[in-house]
Amino acid sequence: MIYCLRSPYIFTLLVLILAQIIGFSLIMEKDAYKCCGVDSYKDFNSSSQWNGTLSSTSGVSLNVDMPLVCCKTFPSNWTAAGVACATATSTDNNKNTGCYDAIYDLVLGNTTLVVLVFLAAIGIQIVLMLFAYFIIRSNSQVSQAV
Repeated sequence: MIYCLRSPYIFTLLVLILAQIIGFSLIMEKDAYKCCGVDSYKDFNSSSQWNGTLSSTSGVSLNVDMPLVCCKTFPSNWTAAGVACATATSTDNNKNTGCYDAIYDLVLGNTTLVVLVFLAAIGIQIVLMLFAYFIIRSNSQVSQAV
């Protein structure tokens, strides 16, 4: 009985964690942000899920300091030279630019856009409240007529 009550919560938690992982990977991969990790590539060193080893289908293991999405250009081959961009000594990556700062700058750099989105959200809320008011009003008039 307890398992049945907990399973939807566990599923929801797993979905939220997966969404965060996918979302963060998409943000790092996006050319507009040009970032790696929350603060820098060093964030991955403190993660228990990151071991710094890439394994290819041919059985070759390569040591890297950051995920390949941190590279400025995604590697075309899985050789040591191909994934060299994912090492701390390479300059072909975004290792020192954290995604937190990149997104913060993007949002605060476009204050006009943020204000417009906020005003649009308020406008939509007002329109929806008016619709709700008129629906309730028409329902009360119909019930009084009957």
